[in-house]
Amino acid sequence: MRRLSKSAATLGAVALLLGGGTAYALASSTGATIAVCVKHNGGTLYRAKKCAKHDSRLSWSKQGAPGATGATGATGAQGPKGDTGPQGPGATTFAMTLPSGTAFGSIATLPNGMLLEAGCSGGKVDVGVERSGSQVGLQVSGTSSNDGATPAETSYDSTSGLGLNTGPGGTTHTDIDWIVGVPGGTYVRVDIHGTQGSPCSFWGMVIPSS
Repeated sequence: MRRLSKSAATLGAVALLLGGGTAYALASSTGATIAVCVKHNGGTLYRAKKCAKHDSRLSWSKQGAPGATGATGATGAQGPKGDTGPQGPGATTFAMTLPSGTAFGSIATLPNGMLLEAGCSGGKVDVGVERSGSQVGLQVSGTSSNDGATPAETSYDSTSGLGLNTGPGGTTHTDIDWIVGVPGGTYVRVDIHGTQGSPCSFWGMVIPSS
């Protein structure tokens, strides 16, 4: 019977190990390398710190070298753009003067139809709001301040009648920060500053509701 060469026996041992002896090799090896002895006669595998004379040692890594990095996937499609909301109503700013001695009266019509009023007489400066002739009632909520005093809360709610509300007036300056409207109507925020003098000066901002 023809004897197998040493290299053929080793290859046979590897085939045996890969085909059915993997569990044995893994169980009998630690670390990243698997090492076993191969009997020169028959190719039987066995575990030993040192292989017997004429036997050879066979070792290989448990894990192969990492493969090449795969290609980058295609970029996904961009989703549709969301709807754009309507443009807000925006704020309106103003600045003006009134000669000294000007009685309290309307200086502008607000976006909700109410009247913005101011006065410069009697050594005082004053600002306020009033409903127009066709409106009924008045609702006001916010703060007001005169001559640098701590802002005081302002609350006025009239569902009928003239519904008149004015600022208290100051000898040097006055400020109001109010939300104003008529019952059942739209509301406007007014931030107004007035300075007493000759003339009195006024400036501020009006923010309508949408």
